[in-house]
Amino acid sequence: LGHVRPAMALADLQTPFLTIIRSKAQENCQHMHGIARANSVRLRPHVKTHKTVQGALLQTGGHPSRITVSTLAEARFFANAGFTDILYAITLSSSSIAGVVALHQQDCDLHVLLESSTVANELNKQLSLKGGFGHAPCGAVLNQLWTTANSKPLKVWIDIDSGYHRSGLDPDSKELVLIAKEVASLDRLELFGLYTHGGHGYYARSIEAIQTIAAQERDAVVTAKARIAEAGLTVPQAAVGSTPTCSYPPVDGLAGITEIHPGNYFLYDAMQTTISACNASQVAVRVITTVIAIYPERKELVIDAGWTAISAQGADSGYGTIENHENLTICRMSQENSVVKVDGSMDDLTEGMRLAILPHHSCAACAMHPKYYVVDTSDATTYTEVGYCPYKHASLAHVGACVPPL
Repeated sequence: LGHVRPAMALADLQTPFLTIIRSKAQENCQHMHGIARANSVRLRPHVKTHKTVQGALLQTGGHPSRITVSTLAEARFFANAGFTDILYAITLSSSSIAGVVALHQQDCDLHVLLESSTVANELNKQLSLKGGFGHAPCGAVLNQLWTTANSKPLKVWIDIDSGYHRSGLDPDSKELVLIAKEVASLDRLELFGLYTHGGHGYYARSIEAIQTIAAQERDAVVTAKARIAEAGLTVPQAAVGSTPTCSYPPVDGLAGITEIHPGNYFLYDAMQTTISACNASQVAVRVITTVIAIYPERKELVIDAGWTAISAQGADSGYGTIENHENLTICRMSQENSVVKVDGSMDDLTEGMRLAILPHHSCAACAMHPKYYVVDTSDATTYTEVGYCPYKHASLAHVGACVPPL
C-alpha cells in the first residue's frame, strides 16, 4: 500500500503537491469519536475524502470496522484490506447489482442503499441465482463456498430525503412504507436501516443554522422509522450525518438515531470554515504551490497550481484560502496554474516563494493527487513520502503507523 521512508525535505519536492498534517487529522478523528460517544451513537465514518486504508484506520480507531463508501471500487478496495462492514451509500442502480452480488459472494458484509422496488427485486433475483460451478473437480467445493457466502441476506438501508433533495424518499410518502414492505418480503434481502445525508447543511452559515438542519435530519429518519413500525416492520438502524451536522448535532440530541456517517471531518477544508463547521486551525490539508510570475502593474501573481491541483470548486470564494496571506485571493484558474489577486503591498512576494492553500473542498482536492505527503505539524519542513495506492490514491503509511488509541 505504500511504505515509510526516512524523513525528507519538503523543499526538495516539485510543486504542486498535497500535504496532510497528521496531528490535526488525528485530533479531528478523536473529536468526532467524542461527539459520537456524547450522543450515544456509533460512528460509521465515510472514507471517500482520502480513500486510504491508513486514513480509514485513524477514523475507526485503529481497527478495520464499519465504514461508509461512495463507489463499488472503494468497497472492493477496503474489503480487500480487511474492512468487512461496509455501507455503499449511493442509491443502488441496476448497473451496480453485479458488483454488489460479487462482493456479497466474497463474504463481505456489504450494505446497500436503495429506494426502488424494481432494483430491490432484481437484486434479490441475482442473489438467488446458484453458483453454477458445474461438475469440475473443484466444482462442489466452489459451490459450497458460494452457498456459505451467500447464505446471509444482504443488508438494505432505505434512502431518506431529509431536505437535501438529492436522492431518497420523503419520510411522509406512501412509497416509503411500500418499499419497506417489499424489501422485508424478499428472502435474500434484510431490511436493516434508514439512511439520510443532510447535504443542505453546507448551505448554512452559522452553528445555529447547522444545528437546525441536523435536527431536520434526525426528525426525518425518526419519522420514517415510526411510519414503518406502524406498518408492523422493524428497522434496527437509523443513520444521519454530513460533516457539518455531525460536527454540530442538534442541541436536543440524537434520540432515535443509532449511527452517524461524516467523512470530510478527517481533513476539513476552507468551505467548512466558511459555514462555521470548523475553524482554520482544524484544517489538516494543504496544497503547496510556487509563485512563478509577479505582475506589479496588475497587482497579480501566478502560481503553478490550477484545477488539477486544487480542483475547480469554490470559485465564488477564491477556491480556498492562502495560509498566512489574507491579502491574496485566487481570482482565475486554468488547468495547471492560477492567477492570484494581491490586495495591498507586494513587497513580501517573490518569484519562487511557496504558498500553502487550504483548498475549498478537501474531497475534491485529494481526488486531484495520486500521492499525499504526510507531515507531523503545519510548520514541518520534512515529510515521509507515501507510495501510490493500488486503488487510486496514496496510502497514508506514516499516519497508519501512528494510529492512536481512540
